[in-house]
Amino acid sequence: MPLPVNHYPRLPQIIQEIGRHEAGHYIIGRCLGFKMNQITIQLLDPTGAHSGEASVTLPQPIATLDTLLKYAEFRVLMLYAGSLAQALSPSGINNETALDIVKNKGGKNDYDKARELVHIVRNIKYPNDATEAEAQAHLSQIDNELWCRATEIVGTEAEIIKGLGRRIASEVAEIGTKYTITANTIDNLPAIASRFAGSP
Repeated sequence: MPLPVNHYPRLPQIIQEIGRHEAGHYIIGRCLGFKMNQITIQLLDPTGAHSGEASVTLPQPIATLDTLLKYAEFRVLMLYAGSLAQALSPSGINNETALDIVKNKGGKNDYDKARELVHIVRNIKYPNDATEAEAQAHLSQIDNELWCRATEIVGTEAEIIKGLGRRIASEVAEIGTKYTITANTIDNLPAIASRFAGSP
């Protein structure tokens, strides 16, 4: 028998955070030109354990190193956007909270994917690194730069992310049920349609 989320006082706040996380991926993905497909969320138990995904179409034509570099950097920005969006508060992004989410909590899978892409970016930008120390320094530099870029974009899009996050959260009523919101539904919301008017 499904368990209603409103039976557990902590769950509504957790659902709001999950909604913002996935909205961050979705909105920043759209901003960067990715084709977004749907958002799915499923609460797994009363503690707030969950699975969630903002599905994206990854295949894109990549004919040059410059195209690959841009693609890899944009994917990192999109991956980091989830944890940064989850850490949004009325006063802005709490960077310490966002780092904890991406490295230790619900964004850990995003972080692992992003780190692999950061290695690709370093391999392209700094192919002549002669030592492990040089390579690590450049990895840290690239990672920090992309984190800062993602922070700026999420900050710029904060209101639309928070609005979509609330809309996503409003769908989730029961533990154990998988909720799917299609791209068509999301993109026809007035605020989203207005923001991306004229975009493909």
